Amino acid sequence: MKSIKLALPLMLTFGLALSSCIREDLSECFSDNLLEMSYKGDGTEEIFPDKICRVDMYVFDSEGNCVSSAMLPQEQVDSRVAQLPPLDPGTYHIVCLGNAHSTVVDRISSGDYGQIVFMDEDYMNGEVVSGNDSLYFAAIDYEVVSGEDQRRIVEFESSHYDLSVEVAGVPDPNSKAAGAPSIMVCGVSPQTTFENVACGEPENYVLEATHDVSRQYLSATANIMRHTDHSAVDVRVVAASGETLAEINLADFLADNPEVDCTRQEVLIPIYIEFKSGEVLVRLPEWYVQEVKPEF
Repeated sequence: MKSIKLALPLMLTFGLALSSCIREDLSECFSDNLLEMSYKGDGTEEIFPDKICRVDMYVFDSEGNCVSSAMLPQEQVDSRVAQLPPLDPGTYHIVCLGNAHSTVVDRISSGDYGQIVFMDEDYMNGEVVSGNDSLYFAAIDYEVVSGEDQRRIVEFESSHYDLSVEVAGVPDPNSKAAGAPSIMVCGVSPQTTFENVACGEPENYVLEATHDVSRQYLSATANIMRHTDHSAVDVRVVAASGETLAEINLADFLADNPEVDCTRQEVLIPIYIEFKSGEVLVRLPEWYVQEVKPEF
């Protein structure tokens, strides 16, 4: 009888705890596991709030199954502290994607992080792409321990390049065809994996350009995925008729302008093209040489 009397309060206590989990929420059933999100770019100071305003979190179990995916509440992004969903004890792989405003994720159920890809939604829909979000990526393995609260730091890294193209002395569209010329970036990688590796069949982007007819000036800014084969990428100025007015190979441009360091986290590739006296001149813009950076 004594053992029965001793066990009864324990059973009642367990029953009350279980009832609280079911009737209210899971906060009393699982450990409090947190992720402190960090991005320092190319320096030592925290710049996460300056660069990242949205975070989508994907949680995978030890077999590569996605057990949770959600956009983090804004207060967690602002505080840089993300709370993991209730998880059973075990090992998990967590991927965070920053600034995925017009970005979609595909092959999430493949079980292979090299096959899971994110891309612009226009590309996913087979439409013309004008650029990518200013994307950032982070991944971490996280061991969830029963009854143990944890706080881990996850470091973000860049998944994009900033690109700026200015064209001066734009040929009169009336001499070529009706309509303004366009700026294209050809041969870019349109996707990035959940290992933060740019991939996919080469795609041609048509940038959203501003054309000042009176000044014969054309300009555009965009983000592109952080590809590695610069020799496969060309920047073109194309007349409305389809005729290529100028073509610049990105690898050649970078070789001629070593000031642009694509090994850095925060990279701006500024290209200035000028039609002058029958020639096409290509260089860095003056504002870049003077270390004046425009707002993107």
